[in-house]
Amino acid sequence: VDSVDLVARRAVVRSIDLSGPSVVARPMIQPPLPLLARDPIAAAPPPAPTTTQAPWHWRIRTVRLTKGVARVESNAPPLDVGLDATLRGLTSDGPEPVAVHAALRAETCTVEINGAARLSDPGFTGTVAVRELDVPRFVAVSGVAPAALFRKGRVSADLTVEAGASAVPAGDLVVRGTVHTG
Repeated sequence: VDSVDLVARRAVVRSIDLSGPSVVARPMIQPPLPLLARDPIAAAPPPAPTTTQAPWHWRIRTVRLTKGVARVESNAPPLDVGLDATLRGLTSDGPEPVAVHAALRAETCTVEINGAARLSDPGFTGTVAVRELDVPRFVAVSGVAPAALFRKGRVSADLTVEAGASAVPAGDLVVRGTVHTG
């Protein structure tokens, strides 16, 4: 922690490091991640505040996630997706972009994401590099389409992406680059 000011209701955290977290995702059921399940008690509106207080303002300089694993379970054999990510400049104040670097690995596939994400007015600008995505395996485990539609195929891509509030015009999805199939 860098600093906490209780009077000004402001906190700055130097870094948060998470090593080895894991989660199970089940895309065929709703919600696909158990932590997205709505708890009826938690969904109840919070009680009205008894006094008016200024909101807390916070900043986290760096969040690092290393050796993360998401196990994707479906009707297909499970798929373990490794994740390493770094976020820089998270803040509760305004639409400042957050620097994002993420690396995902699943079997022979890798995905590298580098760019800037906006949280308060959601958007992303950056690059996405995909190497050796096994299309039939991805379709089978994700359930996005009937597995019988794709019997073979691999995809690699180098893309520039603008999405949401970071796109021009805002709200659009703009993707440029090259896609290779095999």
